[in-house]
Amino acid sequence: MLERTVEEKIKDCQQFADLTIWFQGNFREDFKARIKKLFAETIFRLDKVLGRSLANLESIICMDGASCRRVCWPEPLPGEDWEYKYQILLSGLVLNRSDEEVRQTFCHELGHIVLGHCVELEKEGRSVLEKQEAEVRDFCKGMGF
Repeated sequence: MLERTVEEKIKDCQQFADLTIWFQGNFREDFKARIKKLFAETIFRLDKVLGRSLANLESIICMDGASCRRVCWPEPLPGEDWEYKYQILLSGLVLNRSDEEVRQTFCHELGHIVLGHCVELEKEGRSVLEKQEAEVRDFCKGMGF
């Protein structure tokens, strides 16, 4: 099997960003283009790690007034198994962040997905959340973010 070229991988990342990122609110076109570009760059940089794990990423929604957080919900699969679907809510406040800070935010939230994190604070408590945050910080550090 032939190895895909860097250009083909970049194009795939850009297409994935176009299909995944949604904007709610009044965002300028240059902001939308910047966010999609930074997301594509992030997943390209993490390509070897993110391969199959991103199948669980339903969408990234950029909206006014939201914090940067991940939302997950179970979706039943045939049989007894459950699979979590993820959505990342990204604040319009990222307008004020540098490109590298936005990439770090994407890496952080994608790291939770890759690591299979899904915390319901009411059920699992703060200690589980803190443990997962430490794991994702290590993940991002290992990825060069």
